[in-house]
Amino acid sequence: MRFLISLFLLLSFALPHELAFAQQDEKTFADEGMDDLMVVAGIGAGGALLGLSTLSFVKEPKDHTD
Repeated sequence: MRFLISLFLLLSFALPHELAFAQQDEKTFADEGMDDLMVVAGIGAGGALLGLSTLSFVKEPKDHTD
């Protein structure tokens, strides 16, 4: 039983390191920039929607549109 546990631990530490280095995507600088731009645009749009949704909780929404 102790041998099986030792063998399992040895294999669990040895094998995943070889399998973890699978082929990675080759992204160019422009691809990474486009990904960043999409994240920023998405967060900006979400913030704008959140800000606009709070206007319904004030008495005079037109006074708070600056």
